[in-house]
Amino acid sequence: MRARARVIESMFADIPDAEPAVISPNLGIPAFLDQEARVADSKDVYRFTVNIIGPRQLGAAQVHERLAGSIVAVPLFEVVPGTRRLRRGTPLPLRLAPVQETPCLLLGTSPLASLYQNRQDRPSYLLRHDFFGKNRALFHTTASLDFAGAPAECRDWLRGHPFLMFDLVQSYGAGTTAKERTCYHAIVLRNKDYTSFHVAQITDIHLARRYDEVLDCLSGFLGPFGDILDMKRVVDFFKGRFRRASREKRVQDEIFRETEYRRFNPLNRRFQNPNNKLRQFIIWANQAAAREHLDLVLITGDILDYCQKEDVQKTDYSLGDTNWDLFLRIMLNLPVEYRAGCEPTKIVRHEELAVPVFTLPGNHDLRVHGYPLPAMNYYKYFGLTRFEAMLYKDPVKLSVEKSLAIDKYCLKPYYQHINPFDDYYVKLGDRLFIMLNSGADSFLNIKSLLMANPGCVGFKDTQLTFCRRVLEACAPACGDGSTSLFVSHSPILNPALRGAIWKSIQSALRGKKYAPPESYKEANLRAHGRADTNVVYDLDFGIGTISRNRDQVLKFLFKHRMTALCGHTHLQREFRFRFTGKPEEMEPMGMDDILKKKLLEIRWDDYTDNESPAFVQENRPFVLQTPSLGIRRQEEKRDFGAFREVTFLGDRLEGIQVRYLSRLGNEF
Repeated sequence: MRARARVIESMFADIPDAEPAVISPNLGIPAFLDQEARVADSKDVYRFTVNIIGPRQLGAAQVHERLAGSIVAVPLFEVVPGTRRLRRGTPLPLRLAPVQETPCLLLGTSPLASLYQNRQDRPSYLLRHDFFGKNRALFHTTASLDFAGAPAECRDWLRGHPFLMFDLVQSYGAGTTAKERTCYHAIVLRNKDYTSFHVAQITDIHLARRYDEVLDCLSGFLGPFGDILDMKRVVDFFKGRFRRASREKRVQDEIFRETEYRRFNPLNRRFQNPNNKLRQFIIWANQAAAREHLDLVLITGDILDYCQKEDVQKTDYSLGDTNWDLFLRIMLNLPVEYRAGCEPTKIVRHEELAVPVFTLPGNHDLRVHGYPLPAMNYYKYFGLTRFEAMLYKDPVKLSVEKSLAIDKYCLKPYYQHINPFDDYYVKLGDRLFIMLNSGADSFLNIKSLLMANPGCVGFKDTQLTFCRRVLEACAPACGDGSTSLFVSHSPILNPALRGAIWKSIQSALRGKKYAPPESYKEANLRAHGRADTNVVYDLDFGIGTISRNRDQVLKFLFKHRMTALCGHTHLQREFRFRFTGKPEEMEPMGMDDILKKKLLEIRWDDYTDNESPAFVQENRPFVLQTPSLGIRRQEEKRDFGAFREVTFLGDRLEGIQVRYLSRLGNEF
C-alpha cells in the first residue's frame, strides 16, 4: 500500500503584508564582501547595499525602525554528515544606515534607472506589476558587518578557506506571531584576492517535480519487474491488464512500433532525471570548492522546465505551487513534498550547495505548463520511449498549446526568494560579468518556430544602454575586457542550413540528404580543401536566437572584445566573428545591410576543445554555447550533465572548457 504524501512545513516565508522585507542580497545575487567593500581605515568592517520591499504607507523612518536590530548574518560552515546541510553558526548583528525610499532597485550604489537611463522617478517594473503585492514601495539602506566581534570559528574558517558564506535572517512580529524570513547564502566574505578565480557555468537544467516521480508512476503500469521484461512479456502483461478491445489494440500497436526497447538499457538505468543532474553537480561543486578549484557558479537560465506544479489547478504563483520551490529545496538540500501516492526512487543523495551562485532566468522559466511527454518527441530528452511516455499521465491534462503559454508572473517566486534583478553586473576585482535577461519565447521569428527551435525576445535598447554604462564605470579596473564576460540565456548566434525548411521537406519527400550544419566547422572545411572558413553566407545564424537587437549586441561584443556565455540550444556550439568595415560606417547599419555589404565574418569550430585558452583570449570576441546540464536526447552521442569551467589567472584566461558529470569518474 502506498504511503500518503508528507506535509512538509515551508522553510521559505512569504513577503509579509504589513512588514518590510529584505529582497537582496539573496541566493541568486549575493553580496561579496572583499577589499572594495571594506570600510576605509577599518580592518574588519564591511558595507553592502540592501534592497527592501515594504508597505507603501510606511515611511523610510518607520521601515528603519522595524528593521533595526532584526537582521543578522548567520555564518555557514562545513556540511553536517547527518543532515548533509551546511552547519549554521552564531549570528552576527548587522548595523543599518538610515533607510531611504527609492523608485527602483539599487545595484551597488547605482540606481538601476540611471544605468538604464530611464526617468529617475519612474517606478520599478516590480512595483508596476505588483510582483511583491499591491501598494508596495522599494527602500534601500547600507548594512555594515563588523567582523571584529565574530566568533573564533569564523576566523579559523577563513584561515583555511577563501570565503565564508552567510544567510541573511530577518525577524519580525512578536510573541506567538514571531516569524523569520531568510535570504539564503546572501553574503560572501572573501579573504582572498581574485588573481586565481574559478567559475562554473550551468544552464538549461529543466527542473520539475514530475521527473522525480516518473519512475514510480511507470512502475505501476509495467509491474514490479517491468524494467527487465522482454517485448513478448510486456505485450502479454498489457493484454491481461486492459480488457477493452479499442484500448488493447492501441496499446499493442504502440508496443509493436516500439523498436527502442531492443537497443536501450532497462528503464531505471537509462531514465535521465534532470533534477538528479543538479544534485550531482552540487556534489562536484562542493568537492571542487573544498580543493579551492571553484569560487562561483553562474546559472544561466531555463532553471525550470516549467513553472506550475503538475497537480495545481489554479495558482497565484505562490512559491509552494511552483517548481521554484523544488529548485530552492535542491540547492539547500531540504525535503521535497511529492504528490500523494508517489514514492520517488533513484533520487541522488546530495548536499546543500556550499558555493555562491548568480542566476538568470530563461524562456522556460516563464512557461506556465510543461510539454506532454509524448509531444514533439520530448520524451527522448529523458531516455524514455514513446510507449513509456504515453503511460505517464500528468494530474492536469497538458497539450502543446498550453505548454507554450507564458506568464510574467511565473517569475514572482524567483523575484521574491532568489533574485529580484533581471539585469545586473558582478565586479570582482578586475573580473566583470554582465548578466542580461534575454526574455521569454519569441513568436516573431516564424522560421525558428516552424523548425521547433524557438528563440527568445532579446534585449531592449535600455539593456544595451545598461551594458555601456557599466563598462564606462568599470573599464579602468577591468582593462581590455580579456577577463570580462557577457552572460545571457539565449545565444546571439545560432546556425541552421539556409533554406532548412524547404530542404527538410525535400528530404522527407524525395529522400534527398543534405550535409548537417556541423559540416561547416573550420576543421571540416580545411579537411576538404576550403581555405575560406567564413560561413556567414553558407548558414543562417538567426535561427533559435534573439529576435531583438542582435546586430547591436554583436557590435557591442566586437567593440569591447568580450566573450559571450549562453545556453538555450542544449548544444556545444562556439563561434568567433569580426566586422570588417569601419566602426563609424557600420554603427547605423542593420544586420541585413551588413550582410549585403559583406562586412561580417563568422567562423565555427570546437575552439575550447581543440585550441588553447590563449587562442580564445587572443581571438575574441567569441559566442560560446554551453550544453544543457539537465537533459539531452538519448540518441545524441555525448555524455550527460554538461557544464563549462572558466578559470582566470591574473589577466590570462587559463581554461574555458566544457565538462560532463558522466566523465568525471574519480572526481566524485
